Amino acid sequence: MKFNANVSIGAVFKMVVRKADTDEIVRETPEFHNLVLTTGLARMSTGTWIDRCCVGTGNSTPVALQVALDSFLASTTTTASGVVDSGGIQVATAPYYWFGRRTWRFDVGTATGNISEIGLGWGNTTLWNRALVKDAEGNPTTITVLADEYLDVISEVRIYPQESTGTFNLVDKTGNIISTHNFVALPRFSSATGGAAWKPVKVQYATNGSMSNSVFGIGIGEIPTIPTGYVTTQFNTGGLTHLGMSSGLKASKTIPSSEANIGNHKSFTSGLYGLMCGSDFNGSLGVSCGYNWEVSPAIPKNAETILTYSFTLTWGNYAS
Repeated sequence: MKFNANVSIGAVFKMVVRKADTDEIVRETPEFHNLVLTTGLARMSTGTWIDRCCVGTGNSTPVALQVALDSFLASTTTTASGVVDSGGIQVATAPYYWFGRRTWRFDVGTATGNISEIGLGWGNTTLWNRALVKDAEGNPTTITVLADEYLDVISEVRIYPQESTGTFNLVDKTGNIISTHNFVALPRFSSATGGAAWKPVKVQYATNGSMSNSVFGIGIGEIPTIPTGYVTTQFNTGGLTHLGMSSGLKASKTIPSSEANIGNHKSFTSGLYGLMCGSDFNGSLGVSCGYNWEVSPAIPKNAETILTYSFTLTWGNYAS
C-alpha cells in the first residue's frame, strides 16, 4: 500500500530598523513574500537549509534558478536578544498552514546602507529563498539602515500541507490484486509540545528519541476533518498501536504476523520532522505536525497476514 503526501512551502519577511541608543523603531516594512529557490528546495532533503539571514542591494526580480543575492551586503547568524524562536498553526481560515518564526539581528554597523533584497540560506552564496523588499502596495522598495541603527528581520516560514485523495491496490507478494481501496490524506496541525516550531533541518518522517526509526500510528476509527483535525487526538486506535518505521522521505513499515495490530486497519498517522515541525515523535501519537490517512474499505489483518505500508513525502513552492 502506498500513500503519498505533498506540502507547499513559502515564507514572509518583516524588517524593523531601530536606534541603537534608544531601541526606538525608526523605519519598518510590512510583511512581504518570497520565492523559494530550486536549490533551496533540493537542500531540504540533505541537511540544514536555513542558518542565516542575508541582505543586499540588488533589485532583479527573483527567479527560481538563482542561488544568491544580486549584490550581497551582510549576513547574520545571530538572533535578536530576548526574542525566542517560535511556531504555531493557522487553522481559522483557508489556506491552513503551520509555521516557524525567527527574528534575526544585524548589529550596529553590520548592515548599513539601502537594503533592497533579502534571503535565508545555509551560506552567504547558498540561499534557500530570495525576495525584494516591498512596500505596503507590494512594490519593490528599499529600507535604509544608518550607522547608529540596527536591523531586525522577522522571518516566518510557512508549511501548507495539501489534502489529497487517491486509490491503490492491495496486492500479494507476487503482485496479484487482492482488493482496491480509496484513501483520503488530511494534514494534522499540532500546537502541542513537539508541534510547529523553528526547525529547518533535514526533512524526514518524524522519528523516535534515538532518531533511528520513524513512528506511525494505526487505528480503526475515522480521522477528524479540517479544521477540527488539528487537535492531537486523531482517531480511535481500538487496541492498535504506533510502531517503528524506516525513516526518510520514502518510509515504510512491514507488520509481520508475529506483531499485534490484528483487526481492520482504517486510519494511519505519521509526524514530520524538520519541516518547521518541532520535535521527534517519542512514541506518542499526535504531538508533531504531520499527516493522517483514512482508507475505505478498511484493510483486514489477522495473525497470518504480513502487511507493508509505504509513505512518500514531496514539497514545492507555495504560490501566494
